[in-house]
Amino acid sequence: MVSGLESSLWYSIVTVAISLLLGGGLAVAERLWQQSTPRWFLAVMMLPVFLPPLIISTSFILLPLRLYTPSAVILAFSYYNIPLAYVLVHSAAQRISAATTTAATLLGANRWQQWRTVLLPHLRVPILGTAGIIFLYCFTSFVLPLQLGGVHGQTLEVWLYQQIYIYHHYALASAVAFGQWFILITIIFISLQLQPILIMPKFIPEQTQSAQALFRGLHLLFAVVVLVPILTLAFKLAWSIRLTDFTTLLHGQFFAAWLRTLGITGLVIAINIAIVLISRMGTKTSLLLLSLSPITVSFIWYQLFGKGYISLIAALVVAALPMTAILLDQTRVQSRLFMTTARLLGASFIQRIY
Repeated sequence: MVSGLESSLWYSIVTVAISLLLGGGLAVAERLWQQSTPRWFLAVMMLPVFLPPLIISTSFILLPLRLYTPSAVILAFSYYNIPLAYVLVHSAAQRISAATTTAATLLGANRWQQWRTVLLPHLRVPILGTAGIIFLYCFTSFVLPLQLGGVHGQTLEVWLYQQIYIYHHYALASAVAFGQWFILITIIFISLQLQPILIMPKFIPEQTQSAQALFRGLHLLFAVVVLVPILTLAFKLAWSIRLTDFTTLLHGQFFAAWLRTLGITGLVIAINIAIVLISRMGTKTSLLLLSLSPITVSFIWYQLFGKGYISLIAALVVAALPMTAILLDQTRVQSRLFMTTARLLGASFIQRIY
């Protein structure tokens, strides 16, 4: 258990540092140089957030990398969380008023002084929140450490899996999982209480040819890094698949299962969005759910509710709800006054959504 705890802490801390430095750094640099972000780049950076861990680990196995080491796990974690850090910090940075940086420029402040005196006070809490989300994702991750970590790189979640499903030490695993949840949520809640988040209007992009060229290059570089593992896996599958494989899928249950998966996914998305909009679920509740051990929660859920579509859909709703709330939180907070006014004027829930 101690070894798994050490690995979990090491993976999480290093990944947080790398993700904030690269992903968060790019978002802050765009704001300092007042550069607009292409929609295609935002779409590419959002892609890893929604990819299953099994696809990521399989694509990394196909790449010419040194696998089954702690560095492989950190690399896979960074692949997931650098785009997430960029998206969250970018969303917060774009809402800082241009008047503040313009005033600092007129007063003779350089880029470093603008960052230290203008941007950092506004971004301190969003950056801490992003760090907390990434830390929780890495600390409670199971698939990536299991497939890429090797014998000496197992995390606490892998240890919990072994205790529950191999050794059947249910009481010990439950106690450790509860202790993990309590410690994680205490750390995150303390960091969130430092100061309130400030929401400001968006800025007007600054048109500088040299800066635009530099950020176009950075956008292209980040996009290539994100797309290479996915495209490698796609080309490998396209090269190795045969006509008999399609025939097997056609006569099997693949397409029926695929349609059921699409239906369940669409239903889960709709339920999650409705819950977030109706309940006004915030970041604290999202982090509370993210702190739970997926392995332990899934085992307890199965023991309580068993199998079946209802149990599956409910479990998926609970699992996807935190990230849905986090991604919708900025838009929901920004339009709170407008939504309240619309409600007071008699607009229905559907009308407020549209």
